[in-house]
Amino acid sequence: MKLVSIEITRVTSLFLSSRLEGQLYLPAATADFAQKYEFVEFPKTLEEMRKAKVEFRHGRFNNISIESVDLYNDGVVITSRASSNVLDEFLIDVLAYMSERWHATFTKAFPIDRMYESTLTFHSDKDVLKLLAALNNISRSISNRLNATTGAAIDYYPFGIGLSADHAKIPSLKPIPFRIERREGVDFGANIYFSAAPLKTDDHIEILNEWERSV
Repeated sequence: MKLVSIEITRVTSLFLSSRLEGQLYLPAATADFAQKYEFVEFPKTLEEMRKAKVEFRHGRFNNISIESVDLYNDGVVITSRASSNVLDEFLIDVLAYMSERWHATFTKAFPIDRMYESTLTFHSDKDVLKLLAALNNISRSISNRLNATTGAAIDYYPFGIGLSADHAKIPSLKPIPFRIERREGVDFGANIYFSAAPLKTDDHIEILNEWERSV
């Protein structure tokens, strides 16, 4: 398995934040945070600063672009096109900065308070979806009916696999499904795939390697 690109990586961290000294002066705090991490877009008006989600866009940490930081009353969501390790380092830095600069404190208050998303594109020397050959009959049936309806000779193939938790049984944060799919817009024969997982990037890659070895 060869990693082609990291698409989007996300970490969500839930916590209760407080500041015993009193409420922050939002205009100064917002501008200060944006300046530290060089965000191009950030709230400029008091109305934007008081929203349930306060959005910062296109910043930088250790010379790596941070796509977005969304601050909530009960946590933060960080998105980038980098490894989860970078996002973990950035989150540690952000919380340390808030604690030192603003004297904020953070309290664990949720049964599941950290969740990751990792999406990437990879190449394999194998057809990692060949275990879906049992769908070939229904694929042909779909193609035949499509041809009869439209006159277009279009072949259908197994496109992907997915695994999901039962969200009805999970409190707090919900993990995204694990998916492996053929990369849209790329010749299926090229064996280029898209995958999403509720895991750190390194764990996601290891799962894909494990899957590749099993087929």
